[in-house]
Amino acid sequence: MDYDYFTHAQDFFESWLTHINAKVIKQTLSQSEVQLSLGEKDLLNKYKVELNHESCWKINSVQPVS
Repeated sequence: MDYDYFTHAQDFFESWLTHINAKVIKQTLSQSEVQLSLGEKDLLNKYKVELNHESCWKINSVQPVS
């Protein structure tokens, strides 16, 4: 599998393309927690994204926030 599989296999709403916001909540040299918002109004989706830094930043987990 190549990157195109992951890029094109994901579901998304059109409003995500123009309504996206990311805000760093906590950050150290090796970890970061980001609040991600996608969409607007009734289609607003919020997530907590945890990242780890080794040689580069990598996503460790993505959890929906209610």
